[in-house]
Amino acid sequence: MPHIQKLIQWFSDREGKVSYSMTHRNGPHSYDCSSAVYSALIHAGVLPAGTRLGNTETLYSLEDVIFRPIKRQDIRTGDLFVSGHKGRSLGAGGHTGVVLNAQTIIHCTYTRRGIARTPIDGWTAAAGHPTHWYRIILSNSSKTDPPSTARPAKTSPFKALAVGDAVTIRPGMSHWQTGEAPNFNVIGFKDRILQVKTAAQSKSQRAYLLEHLYSWILEQDLEEAYK
Repeated sequence: MPHIQKLIQWFSDREGKVSYSMTHRNGPHSYDCSSAVYSALIHAGVLPAGTRLGNTETLYSLEDVIFRPIKRQDIRTGDLFVSGHKGRSLGAGGHTGVVLNAQTIIHCTYTRRGIARTPIDGWTAAAGHPTHWYRIILSNSSKTDPPSTARPAKTSPFKALAVGDAVTIRPGMSHWQTGEAPNFNVIGFKDRILQVKTAAQSKSQRAYLLEHLYSWILEQDLEEAYK
C-alpha cells in the first residue's frame, strides 16, 4: 500500500541522519519517538497536513479512529507500536515506532541518539510497561457519507462553543472548513477546540480549530453545537 511505503520511507530517509531530542522535537534535524511517528503519518497522508505533532497519549486517543488494535503475533510491515500505561505514557513513560517485520522495528530512540532499526525484543518498552500494537485504518467514508446539507436545517442558531470545549465530530461531516476532505473516517472523533473564528459557510457562522487533528471544522459538523 502506498501509505505504508511512504511511512517507512520517511523513517528510512532519516535513519542515522537526525538526532533525538524531546526539547527540539519538531524536526527537521531532531525528533523524539512520537513526533517522528506523527511526522511520518503526515508524510504518508494518514493524518492531515498541519496536524500537531502529538505524543503517545494522543496516539492512544486515535485508537479505533485511524488505528485498530492487533495482537503481537499478527504484526506486519507498516504496523505501529505504542508502549506505556494509557494515561501515564508521557515522556520516558512511553515509546512508539513502526514495524518493519516480525523481528524488527524502526523508531527514534534515545539509546541510539536518533532514528535506528533495532530488534523488537527489548526495545519497544521499559520493563513493566505494556506494548500495544496497531494497524492503520484507511477509510473512503467521505465518498459515501451523506453531505452535511442533507441534515434537517436548524430553526435556531447553533450553540456557541469556546476554546477548551470537548467536541465530537457529527455524522455527515465530509469536508473541513478549508475545503479538504479528511484522509480517514473522523466521524465520532472526540477532540478539543483550540481556536475560534468567524466563517459564514453553508449553515455555519463559526469554525473551530481542533487541537489533535489540527484542522478547521464548521460548527454545523459538531454534535455539541446542536445542544
